[in-house]
Amino acid sequence: MRTTLTILLLCLGSLLHAQLAPVGTDHAEVKALLAATRAMRTVQARFVQEKHLRALKEPVREPGRFVYERPDRFRWSVEGAAPLTILTSGSAVRVKENGVEKRLGAAEQRMYASINALVLDLVSGRLLESPEMKPRYELGADALVAHLTPTGAMAHRVQRMTLHFDRATHRLREMETVETDGDRTVVRYSDVRLNAPVPSGAFTDL
Repeated sequence: MRTTLTILLLCLGSLLHAQLAPVGTDHAEVKALLAATRAMRTVQARFVQEKHLRALKEPVREPGRFVYERPDRFRWSVEGAAPLTILTSGSAVRVKENGVEKRLGAAEQRMYASINALVLDLVSGRLLESPEMKPRYELGADALVAHLTPTGAMAHRVQRMTLHFDRATHRLREMETVETDGDRTVVRYSDVRLNAPVPSGAFTDL
């Protein structure tokens, strides 16, 4: 029975792998994805963030939403047991935890600015073309998968990132980040809206 199950799992794994075909960075669909991300003015979406931490037996799942407006305004809100909102407008970063705005010291400002810079680069598409990333692409039936391996400063904390884009709309469906210590985070997106009007106060009201 165990042998039969193993064979079935191997066959399924081979089938799933065969459904993804490697393509180069000069492939027409990769170029179309990059062009689409460059053209986006605003992005809004809901998400579910799933953290797999070595210190915990079960993953931590938290719902949330984000709003982005080019070039550098971003709002990320997690609506779990410990609500968190990070708001970036230009070089200014504000953070609210459990309903209270934090007073950020210089070190915390740099930390949150670094985190938001990564997310901004991702949402804007700059990360896909960063000289500090080694990209690899695969094409599936309805998805374009980007595998990113950091080669610069980020390599000290991030081992790899995998992004799943919808082939028809170029919208990001899912992102997995694997850190060098083995922790990983999977974020699945829904209700993605591109170039829609941003709610009033999105980048000013915590």
